[in-house]
Amino acid sequence: IFAACQALGESVFITDNLFEFSPDLTVHEIVFACAGIYSDNHIISATEGAALDAFAQAGGRVYIEGSDCFNYDPESASGYQIRPIFDLADGPDGSGDLSNLTGLNDLAGFSFAYAGGNNFIDELQPVASTPIWKNTANVDNVGVFNAGYGTGAGRGIAASYEFGGLVDVPSSIVRVPATHDVTDLVLA
Repeated sequence: IFAACQALGESVFITDNLFEFSPDLTVHEIVFACAGIYSDNHIISATEGAALDAFAQAGGRVYIEGSDCFNYDPESASGYQIRPIFDLADGPDGSGDLSNLTGLNDLAGFSFAYAGGNNFIDELQPVASTPIWKNTANVDNVGVFNAGYGTGAGRGIAASYEFGGLVDVPSSIVRVPATHDVTDLVLA
């Protein structure tokens, strides 16, 4: 994610402390939180989760990825319940069957092989959010986009896989139509 943001000319910083610059996340335009894949994962604490929720409520853009942070951690590991940020219902803990992703809706036409961590990939259950990625092997949603959270119309992308695990296969490259602004999903 760091390299992708740099390549887009964005100012980006890597830290393992969500509050590196301030306990108030509204000093940022967007927050990417990578919780990891079980067994090398971080459980989002009540303090961290409340700050991410407040940031999104105020109109911030949030990207959270992790295999267990949506379904398993909030129910079984005392993790913060982040599903409301992404308008998700409770879903299964998932398994280790992810090897390819297929884009849905605004990302239809995109596909990637997946070589990242692959343990207990939470199955995302969108309520009114938009599915954007599914596990090609089945119908499990592994990525969603929520366009309007809170009074500030915050935006969020939930991913239960690692961005760094996506493998670009040349035959899967497609041209994004000129009417679609990909940065609207993440950077706008």
